[in-house]
Amino acid sequence: VTDSVFTESDGSYTAGITEGIYTVVYSHDGFLPYTIPGELNFFDDIELETLTLAFGNIQELSGTLSGNQYWTNEYQYWVTGDLTLSQGDTLTIDPGVNVLFMGFYEFYIGGVLHSVGTEEDSIRFTSGQPVKNKGDWYRLYFVNSSSSIMAYTSIEYGQRNVYCDYNAPIIIQNCSISNAQYDGYSGDKIIISESHIYNNNNNGIELWVYTNQTMTISNNYIHDNGNYGVFIEIAGGSATVPFNEIIGNNIYNNDDDGI
Repeated sequence: VTDSVFTESDGSYTAGITEGIYTVVYSHDGFLPYTIPGELNFFDDIELETLTLAFGNIQELSGTLSGNQYWTNEYQYWVTGDLTLSQGDTLTIDPGVNVLFMGFYEFYIGGVLHSVGTEEDSIRFTSGQPVKNKGDWYRLYFVNSSSSIMAYTSIEYGQRNVYCDYNAPIIIQNCSISNAQYDGYSGDKIIISESHIYNNNNNGIELWVYTNQTMTISNNYIHDNGNYGVFIEIAGGSATVPFNEIIGNNIYNNDDDGI
C-alpha cells in the first residue's frame, strides 16, 4: 500500500492509513528527501518526531562524467546506472555530500577521486534503498588511478565497498568501511589509517602483495568481519614484503583470524 499526505501550513499532518508495516519518506520541492531508517509498524495511533528537511536538490548520475567534476552539498547525488570517471579527470566532493546508489551499480574511477570530508561533516557512499541491505550496490572500482584520497568518508552496503586495481594506489584516512556483502576493501598499494572497518561478510581488508610493494595499515579498528580482519595474499608466486607496516591496530572479534 502506498499513500501520500500533505502537511498543513505549520508543517503538521494527520494521516489515516491501513494497518501495516511502512517505509516513511519526507519530500518537498527544493529540499532533500529523507527516509526514516528501517520500517515502521502502524497498528496503533502513533506520533512521529518533528523533522526538518535540508535545503537542496537531487542530481541523477549515470554513464561517463564529462571532464573535471565538483560535487557540493547543495545536492544529493543519485547513481542510477554504472558511472565512470575517466583517466585524466578529477572528482572533488565537498564535506556533507551523500552519494546514493539506487541499484546494483559500479562507480569506475580511472581518474582521481578527492573525497575529503570533516569529522563533523563526513561524505557518504551508500545504498539508496529505503531499507538498506548488504550488496544493494556494486563497488567503488579504482583502475589506473593515482593520487586518490578518501578521508572522513563512509562507504557501506556495497557488494565490495572499495576495490582497487594493482595500478591504483589510494590513501584512506579516518574512514568507515562497513556492511559489505563481501570484502570491505580489496586491493594493494594502500595506506589506510585511523579508520573503522567492520561488519563486512568476508574480510575486512583483503590485500594482494607483489614484490617490493609499500603498504601501511595503522591505527585502525577492524572487527566483526565474517572471515579475517586482514587477509594478505602473496600474488604471483614468491613475493617479498619488505616495506609494509601493520601497527597500532585494534583487530578483534572477526570470525576467522585477525590476520
